[in-house]
Amino acid sequence: MKVSSHACKAFFLVSIIFLFLLFSPAFLQAKLFFYAVEGWVFHEETGKPIANALILLTNLEKKNSIKVLTDSKGYFHTLVEPEQIYDINVSHPQFFTQAHAEVNTTLRNKIFQYKFKLKEVLVGKGVRIEGIDFDPNTNIPMQESEVTLEKLHKLMEENPHLVFEIGVHTDSRGNDEYNLALSQGRADEIVFNLLKKGVPKNRLVAKGYGETLLVNHCANGVRCNGNEHELNRRIEFIVKDILSIER
Repeated sequence: MKVSSHACKAFFLVSIIFLFLLFSPAFLQAKLFFYAVEGWVFHEETGKPIANALILLTNLEKKNSIKVLTDSKGYFHTLVEPEQIYDINVSHPQFFTQAHAEVNTTLRNKIFQYKFKLKEVLVGKGVRIEGIDFDPNTNIPMQESEVTLEKLHKLMEENPHLVFEIGVHTDSRGNDEYNLALSQGRADEIVFNLLKKGVPKNRLVAKGYGETLLVNHCANGVRCNGNEHELNRRIEFIVKDILSIER
């Protein structure tokens, strides 16, 4: 079959255009620069994989996000754009969120691998908070307490699906009614501080227990040293409820 000169010219032209595109800098850059993020999410205590954990990658410049869920083995994988920086947030309704791992695709061509361990939320279990102290017989937190209060605020901000109780406990020294009122005033002050920082009111409960939930034998009339009494003077947060929120 005879091919016309026009067809040959057209084929030659298309070939030249294809070769130009194939070896153009833009094509080579798209071809050579490949970035992916993969990883696994595990239970912090048991080491078992966590299925259906949400991996949220937020592009810090473009402000758009990529969402991917872990499979039954706790594994996830997604592609990301070159020349960008992403913030990773890992969450699951039954666990505390782990946030702020960073993916930087401005560095080099690679696959980023991560292993995350999430702490399970145990509803009703008190977690002792260290670092919030009050002036004696007052509801006023010491200035040094601001660091811990900000950490507490960050925890609540990163876990919008959780309702927290702030529980304050005293030792048995002093009048029972006075200790109960003092602990309630201090719990109210901590919650007020967190409300000012932006935590929604429906996610906070203030509860003063006074000396009603001692952790040792140091009840009224029992001789104890200062260290033993100090064990009973504590502030705790307790997860009261897990809210259903859009993922």
